[in-house]
Amino acid sequence: MKDETSQVETLCIKALFTRARTTVLYAPLGTLFLGWIEMDVVSLSIVLTWMIINTIPDALTFWLTTHVMRSNTPEERLPFWYNVQVGLRALQGMCWGSAAIFFHIQGPNSFTNDLMVMLVLVAVCVTAVIDMTPSFRTLATFCISFLSVVVLQFFLMGDKQHDYFAAGGLLLMVVVLQFGWDAFRQFREGARQVV
Repeated sequence: MKDETSQVETLCIKALFTRARTTVLYAPLGTLFLGWIEMDVVSLSIVLTWMIINTIPDALTFWLTTHVMRSNTPEERLPFWYNVQVGLRALQGMCWGSAAIFFHIQGPNSFTNDLMVMLVLVAVCVTAVIDMTPSFRTLATFCISFLSVVVLQFFLMGDKQHDYFAAGGLLLMVVVLQFGWDAFRQFREGARQVV
């Protein structure tokens, strides 16, 4: 039984790494899209700073997954690289969530701008469920680090509209984690049948 469990875990980790490598190739499109939306709202230096900060974890994830998949890493080393991957996904989450801080503006368009940023962030968070299905731990780490930054930023603003955003972020976290858990269990069951 332990051997089967180990094989299922190995299969899930390899699937996670394969998906991660593909996903980080498309992640810059989301970064560019959000940067493009904000280009007329905040200074170019803020947009570029956020884009660079947000791209670093993606580049590291691409390097890590490529290294692990191409070097035929022994199965006993996979848990170590898996933990590194989880750490990188936490960093990715915080970087994406930081958009709520970088792109917040004062003035009459503040609410509309924050709403636009929030909509893009919701889309990124929801698509993470598909990408990270092979590992609930990875998904939970990404979403919690991602949405904690957003929720805290909006909560600290102290006005009613941003309190609603913060509450919406908490609700989104619960929903994403529930759907993520269901998707993970189904993926794991499918992997168990393959083994």
